[in-house]
Formats: sequence, structure tokens, C-alpha cells
Amino acid sequence: MQQFHRGPEDPNVAHCAPSLLWTGNRKPCTLEGVTTRAPRVLVVEDDAATARVVKGALTEAGFVVETLDKGFLLVAVVMRFQPDMVVLDLNLPDMRGDTAMKMVRRATNVGGKTLPVVILSGMPIEQLMEIQGHLGAVGCIQKPASLDTIVDRLCQLLSWPRKDRKPEAAS
Repeated sequence: MQQFHRGPEDPNVAHCAPSLLWTGNRKPCTLEGVTTRAPRVLVVEDDAATARVVKGALTEAGFVVETLDKGFLLVAVVMRFQPDMVVLDLNLPDMRGDTAMKMVRRATNVGGKTLPVVILSGMPIEQLMEIQGHLGAVGCIQKPASLDTIVDRLCQLLSWPRKDRKPEAAS
């Protein structure tokens, strides 16, 4: 099982500008900076413990989260759940993550906008960044990473304020 912990910013996170967010048949997460609904995130991770702690952290931060442990049903779950973002482990038991991502991209291409994907994997960060660029993912996070790193990155990409932190008092 990968170890996740709450802690300082993880240096093993590749950052990039968010792409056009796929909205499917749902309303966008933000409208001129005003939140209209909680973002929906699909976590595709075959390790049940990892999926459980990531789901818990994202749920606590205000996201609506669903998990999936195989790539086989990925397109069907994406079409039913209509997430705003997918967090994808590249090492799935039934297919390669890049294959799963390509399937989702083909199925969700709406008016030139594609469903954003963040890669979450234990591969070396340099390799993840290369895969990110090749597949068009909006970001990648190397495991193990702190839960704060994962939540903060998704909040940043989806322009969503964390619901599990009290606002800092103005000084």
C-alpha cells in the first residue's frame, strides 16, 4: 500500500496550467469565480486502502467523490457519474492507465473540451511528467504524496476552496 500523510507541500508534483475543463452535461464548477456546486472527482486506483484515504480527504475538502478499481468500467462510470476531473493510477490490474485515459478522452470529447485527468502514480516524477505531456493530462502527482498535496492540487485545478480548512483571519 502506498503511504499518504498530511504534511507540507510535496516537491514531487508536476504543475501545469489547467486545460479547458470538460463539463459533459453538467454545469461547470465555477461561474466567474462563484462556486455553483461541489466538483465531482473520480478516483481510479486499484489499491483499496489508497482509494479509501484519498476519497476521504477529498470528501472532507468538499468534493463529491467516487472510486473505481479497474479500467474496464471506466467509460461507463464516467458517463454515469460525469466527473469534473479524474485522478488516475497508471498501473491498473486490467489495463494500462494510458489506455484507460485514451478511452475516456475519446468518449468525453465534447466540443473540443476533454475531461481533465491528473495522473497519480509511483513512477519517477520525470517519467510521469513525460507521460503527462504525451497523454495531455493536466497534472501528475508522484506517490507517495501527502493528502494535502493531492487535495490542494485538485482544488487549484478546479478553482475550488477547501472546505476542511478555516479561512485565515485577516491581519
